[in-house]
Amino acid sequence: MCSTQPKSRLIDLDLVDLELDMDGLHYTVEGYTTLGNTVAAALEESSSNATTASRKKLHLFRGLPGSGKTTAAGALPKSVVPVSADDYFMIQGKYVFDSSKLSEAHQQCQAAAVQALKAGRSVTVHNTFTQAWEMAPFVKLAAKYDADLVVQDFFGLPSLGYLEESVGTCTISGHALMG
Repeated sequence: MCSTQPKSRLIDLDLVDLELDMDGLHYTVEGYTTLGNTVAAALEESSSNATTASRKKLHLFRGLPGSGKTTAAGALPKSVVPVSADDYFMIQGKYVFDSSKLSEAHQQCQAAAVQALKAGRSVTVHNTFTQAWEMAPFVKLAAKYDADLVVQDFFGLPSLGYLEESVGTCTISGHALMG
């Protein structure tokens, strides 16, 4: 169930100590971890509100790679099931991306969300969701399984530039960025 009234509070990032790298424009890995933990704590606090705690939630974390989505999802209480299309590409603890299997990855992600919602559990889907239509199946799932829909946008946060990503020489939040 998605309402027009916000169910979470804004986080003033000026009050959070987020470590920047040497150029002063991007967070370090530790900075992204702090950011993810801060978002997760705020979501946990809003989830513990007595009026909404009993309802299951479908959280959609959207943002660029390396923006803190996975870190935030991993820091949520164990009662919340984290799912991602990237999970499909994790093979023996390593991220092995194959663009020809992207459709299957998203199908598996949706199926995992359905399974958790059917079991009465809250779910956090941490995908890029760069286009509104990519969220549409999950919006329908929230309605179908009577879950509160919470969208957390990570797009307004600093992330690595495209140059670094295309070179493929860094690892952030456990994702090897490949060119």
